[in-house]
Amino acid sequence: RSRQLWAELARAGQDGPFTPCGGLLIGPENGPLAGGALRAAREHGVPVRTFTATALRFRFPRHTGVPAHHIGVWEPSAGLVRPRRAVRAAVALAERAGARV
Repeated sequence: RSRQLWAELARAGQDGPFTPCGGLLIGPENGPLAGGALRAAREHGVPVRTFTATALRFRFPRHTGVPAHHIGVWEPSAGLVRPRRAVRAAVALAERAGARV
């Protein structure tokens, strides 16, 4: 749902606030970061790819020091949000709807 909302804000402004670039989280499978992301992705039907530590070191050579008990969770649809662009687009939407900002 959030991707739909970011797209709506992008239509309101000239520069979209969301840039898809994928996201990689690394940590223990039962930990809060990678493990939590994996559980949330499964719960919400978000496609992710998981990597063992060995596969992670091969696929992402920068991460050569990943401990053997860690996993990588790659979410191709993840991205970054530029807050200033998001605020400008939200203000533009509000003004078009008649708000005085």
